[in-house]
Amino acid sequence: AEDPVEYRLPRITQVQVNPKVGLTFASVLRACLRQDPDVVLVGEMRDQETAEIGLRAAMTGHLVMSTLHTNDAVSSAMRLIDMGAEPYLVASSLLGVMAQRLVRRVCDNCGTDYEPSAQERVWLTNLVSEEEPIPEGFKHGSGCYQCSNTGYKGRIGIYEWLEMDQGTLSALRRADP
Repeated sequence: AEDPVEYRLPRITQVQVNPKVGLTFASVLRACLRQDPDVVLVGEMRDQETAEIGLRAAMTGHLVMSTLHTNDAVSSAMRLIDMGAEPYLVASSLLGVMAQRLVRRVCDNCGTDYEPSAQERVWLTNLVSEEEPIPEGFKHGSGCYQCSNTGYKGRIGIYEWLEMDQGTLSALRRADP
């Protein structure tokens, strides 16, 4: 279930939601589950009804994958609870959460070696653990015609994976909606 369908994929049944005719994420998800799929992909968990149907489908053995707008992986479970899903349902259904951020990539054409300032080194030292050395080989884009004089061209993904363990699950079960 998507809004809109961005890429047509072979061997996958894709449905574009259309709330004007009653074709919501929740109604598509309900109809889809009647066909007993192994994997269900929901474009986005936007409301309580969709979230609860997805979580219940996960409890009955379906692998449900969806997107959810949050700032990081940890806040995803709380976002589901804030949307109205019961904490026990979230705790019983989630296996893991992956968060994604896209950051700008330094242009390969105009990127030059760069030495961080003393202030930037202090900031970097606070970011890495004591066992890790500060990374070397910094680059800085000066701007060129290929990057429209921004110094950046393209993006790269940074991912955070949260696997639900017993401590996390019991904290979720105690969460107060």
